Amino acid sequence: TRLQSDAYTVSPARAPVLRRRRPAPDEPARPRLMTGLYTGLPANVLKEAPDAAVFLMVSEELSRTLAYSSPWFASHLTLTLMLSGAVGDAAGSVLRLPAEVLCKRLQTASGAGGEEG
Repeated sequence: TRLQSDAYTVSPARAPVLRRRRPAPDEPARPRLMTGLYTGLPANVLKEAPDAAVFLMVSEELSRTLAYSSPWFASHLTLTLMLSGAVGDAAGSVLRLPAEVLCKRLQTASGAGGEEG
């Protein structure tokens, strides 16, 4: 309970008084919020940038090609964009899947202490 933890002391009047707990000298410091927040950002950018580039390239080229080549696709622009976006996402996923598998293997290896099972 709150009264039993070492973060609180009980005064003679039996009222809880808050006391800050100082870390032990050999205890590692907790990571700060801003440094811990952006720890995996470079790896994530390297993982997602090729996928995003392929997605944009394929979807833009396919929508432009379909709109210029067929009057039906030019008159149904929403369907053209949906179709080109689906094809572009499928093409980008070819690059995303191996990167996701690699990241998950690295995360599980670091979470298990780096031991292979």
